[in-house]
Amino acid sequence: MINFLSELSKMELKDVFYTLGILFTFLIGLLNYITTLKNRRNVLREHVYKEQFNVFSKLNFEFHKLNCILIKALKVKIDNNVIEENIQNIENIFYSNVHILPSKLAINLKELIALIGDFVVKNDQTNSILLSECYDDFNEKYYVFIKLIIKELGVSELYVENKKLVQK
Repeated sequence: MINFLSELSKMELKDVFYTLGILFTFLIGLLNYITTLKNRRNVLREHVYKEQFNVFSKLNFEFHKLNCILIKALKVKIDNNVIEENIQNIENIFYSNVHILPSKLAINLKELIALIGDFVVKNDQTNSILLSECYDDFNEKYYVFIKLIIKELGVSELYVENKKLVQK
């Protein structure tokens, strides 16, 4: 260290500034590189978020339609083909987008689809009590699914942030 200081004192002032300039240029370049990498990831993250949002919207729309059909099935006999067609639509959306869905949601979605399958089986039996219990199970799981979507998308947090922006 003493050797370095004695060498530093022998250097001219311009050499010190050159050395500092080179070091600062290196540091600024490194920070610029790190910022560029983060920005590239942010674009990808934003794209995935938009895709997830679209998938969740489609799934929610299909589940809403299915929920309306199931409620109707509780009151009057409905052909299982109508329910199975809706299940097929949900499965198509799910399996074609499973690569961007969080694991917890994917598991929950599979359980929901299984519950609908139970509903179809019990719909054939025309036992209104079993059908009602099956629908209650589906409805409970569907509500959990909606809450998971809201949590995964950060809808509540985004709402709070947007409200703060508007209030300023």
